[in-house]
Amino acid sequence: MPALGLSEPAAYVVVTTVTAVVWSLLTLGIRIFLRLKVNGPFGLDDAACGATTFLGVVNSSLTLYQIHFGLGKHASELSKSAVERAHFWSWLNNMFFVVALALSIMSVCFLIARIIALQKKVWVAYGIAIATGLWAVVSIFFFAFMCRLPRPWIFAKPAHCIHRWALYASVDAVKAVLELANIAPAGMLCWTLQMPLRPKIQIVATFSIRLL
Repeated sequence: MPALGLSEPAAYVVVTTVTAVVWSLLTLGIRIFLRLKVNGPFGLDDAACGATTFLGVVNSSLTLYQIHFGLGKHASELSKSAVERAHFWSWLNNMFFVVALALSIMSVCFLIARIIALQKKVWVAYGIAIATGLWAVVSIFFFAFMCRLPRPWIFAKPAHCIHRWALYASVDAVKAVLELANIAPAGMLCWTLQMPLRPKIQIVATFSIRLL
């Protein structure tokens, strides 16, 4: 990394981002293989999963692009124009990130809807998907106008912006609630099946890993 002229923080960003992209693409590849060879057909959950993987790659690519404008360096080391460009790409990337997260949650909702037999419980899954869509719209609105117009991406002056820590914390808190809401129908589904307790716990634990 030093041979490429990258600072140590930027190098960590590159390694983490590239690893995440490769992992995501491999996971999507396994999902496509399973749908084609084991338990098809494709459904809404697969479409949402494919879309969130695509947007995740876009998000990661924009993150790597930000390194060109100084991501990983202290603002005092950069020119004013470089800082403004870095802020713009970070601002734009936030919105891609929110949509990718929303589609990821919706993918789980549609998966649960696919395997739940009772119609009443199916609407629980779709209700969570609709709530997720509303969360995404509201979050994008706040990110888009987080600072004063006409350049809402310039957050170098905190007095002109929404409190950034509070914004990120509230977005993540609601996301965690939506993830918890997805665990509930998965748990109800497992407990109604005639199967040993251990596999039931494993399935619920697998869905719960998303909270991380």
